[in-house]
Amino acid sequence: MYAEDFEYDGTKLSDFGFVICNFNEDSGITNLSAGAEIVFDTVPVNHGRRRILTGSKYQECLSATFDIIKDPCANENIAISDSEYIKLLTWLNRHKFLNFNFVNTEEVNILRYYKASFNIEDIRIDDTLYGLHLNMTTDKPFCYGYDKSLSKLYYPTSVNYILPTNENGMLIYSLDQFESFDGYTRYQNIYINNYSNELGFVPLNIKFNTGSASGTIRFYNETTGENTYVYNTSPNETITIDSENKIISSDLELHKIYNDFNFVFPRLERKTLSLSTYNNKLKFGYDNPNKSEKISSVELSYHPIIKGSIF
Repeated sequence: MYAEDFEYDGTKLSDFGFVICNFNEDSGITNLSAGAEIVFDTVPVNHGRRRILTGSKYQECLSATFDIIKDPCANENIAISDSEYIKLLTWLNRHKFLNFNFVNTEEVNILRYYKASFNIEDIRIDDTLYGLHLNMTTDKPFCYGYDKSLSKLYYPTSVNYILPTNENGMLIYSLDQFESFDGYTRYQNIYINNYSNELGFVPLNIKFNTGSASGTIRFYNETTGENTYVYNTSPNETITIDSENKIISSDLELHKIYNDFNFVFPRLERKTLSLSTYNNKLKFGYDNPNKSEKISSVELSYHPIIKGSIF
């Protein structure tokens, strides 16, 4: 892939009048790491004739190296001034990982992004600074898929309907249907695909409003078999379950919600290579057989795992 521009922390390289280049090669990017390198832990059996897998882990994060210069099409003098140098260092050499993506044909990649920071080396000819060599490091062995989210208002409507896949590709369909489940009633269903290109789990973030009722809220993922409970909720309470960062919070300060949570943070699972069927079926609602109340709204979101080299 050939790229001339990138966006970092909401600002493009071209905003400074610079472009990606390579002082030694024809293409823009010199070295790429495909990431997702897995290290396998094994033990020998049968006198070393075979090894049994005991565990595995990712080894290194994604990385890339490339150069930048002042755009020669817009500047007769491409030497970098001290003020330009200071601005670029301040922008790129940060003590945190920030959003990064390459830009092609004036558009940012809409499928994936990275969180990165840079170490920088000067490229000088006769003591004049003409370019910067960027060594980019990211925080993961794979890139981020853009947030896939769904917001749904339930109360006061109570009709059955089917929704097409939304623009983020998360929702397959939502059935505002109330059915008996384990002897309990008034559970609502949502079917969600985990679009990660890795088999396994991703955290599912949930924000919901309790509506006019109170009591115990239950989220059950039929695919994983896991139950998430929030107890002693109050009417019109908004609760946020941040599964990615393992945090739960309430907008009611008096509700010590950590004491009313079973600490099973929701997650989505992808079990097979096929996405032709719904990956995950979620049931949620009040865990009380004698009540007909339902939560008034729910927001769901997750970041799919996207493997592949930086491009």
